[in-house]
Amino acid sequence: MDLPPLTKAFVLHVGEMSAQWGVSRSAGRLFALLFLLPRPLNADEISAKLEIARSGVSLALKELRAWRLVELQHTAGDRREHYATPDDVATILAILAEERRRRGIEPTLAMLRAALCGQPNATDRFAAARLREMRDLLEPLANRPPAADSARANGHDDTAPLVRGARSMPPAAPALGTTTVALSSRGKRSRSKHRE
Repeated sequence: MDLPPLTKAFVLHVGEMSAQWGVSRSAGRLFALLFLLPRPLNADEISAKLEIARSGVSLALKELRAWRLVELQHTAGDRREHYATPDDVATILAILAEERRRRGIEPTLAMLRAALCGQPNATDRFAAARLREMRDLLEPLANRPPAADSARANGHDDTAPLVRGARSMPPAAPALGTTTVALSSRGKRSRSKHRE
């Protein structure tokens, strides 16, 4: 890959991390490349820069378009299709959160709802209780509006806590020399002193 060092390091890193997001390595590298470049690229340019086959570029573009992470753009005087990422990082993060929810949380929640619709037999009571607990935790995530992810990505988290009984974080870090009282997950109070 003939890319500047910083660009190359990011492209390779995102390629490796993309499996964690549920996309192929090529799609991750392609996304990272388009994200860092100031202008849209056509498929031949992408193929040359990433040193992957044109067919691999087409598959990666199809995958990224399904995730809504790549946009098709047309350039004046050029009939080829050009591709770019959304400009706003907060938009990208909101899209990632929404797609992860749609692809990961919603299918699991559908399975849990279907599995729990009947009465469990005596040997499955413990498992059913655990699955109900998981379902109850996932319900707010699946029902969270996409705007909430966008607000969170922009640093404005005005939404209610995701877990019943959880407390949202204060909007700013506490001032030095103040004491913060928090409840642990078991309901016990803990104090912490903020120092320089």
